[in-house]
Amino acid sequence: MSGSGVTTRRRWFGGGLLAYLAILAAVAGALFWFYQASRTRLEAALGDRLLAVATTSALLIEDGDAVQTWGFDTEETTEFLWLSFRLEEIRQRNGLAEVTLCDPFGQVLISASGRLARGEENVFWQLDQGSVQQAVAGFPSVSHLYRRERLYQKSAHAPVFTSEGDVAGVLTVVCNADFFDSLATLSSC
Repeated sequence: MSGSGVTTRRRWFGGGLLAYLAILAAVAGALFWFYQASRTRLEAALGDRLLAVATTSALLIEDGDAVQTWGFDTEETTEFLWLSFRLEEIRQRNGLAEVTLCDPFGQVLISASGRLARGEENVFWQLDQGSVQQAVAGFPSVSHLYRRERLYQKSAHAPVFTSEGDVAGVLTVVCNADFFDSLATLSSC
């Protein structure tokens, strides 16, 4: 009886261990699915928010024809100064890393944060050229989530039109998505 009792205990132990491992695998799978779904929803919501800020901010520029001249004229008109002030205000109120207005070739006309100099190439455009090209073609767009240095970032681009319907510039908003760092930390636990 002692031999069969040990065998029965081993079977029960082995069965219990397998059931425990199956439960652990199911919980781990569910957590992984939850992480992926949360990440996808958060990224989509952030993209929607950024696109709304970019397109609304682009509407502040009533005279797209003036944007074309700002690239050539170094004099800062009252309209240029007002727009610079408003874009900085939008950047701060929305917790954005940067708001820029560029000509269609990526030369900065206004950098709300002051990180990019006027006439400098917009380095944020290099991070997702597909969405930028879409905006230059006349369609608002959102970038994919990208990592720059140690920060996750996402941007949205809205075209600014001349009176003739040509794209005079692109307004870009960039956000540091630090909550993705929290999700990454949770997924590594």
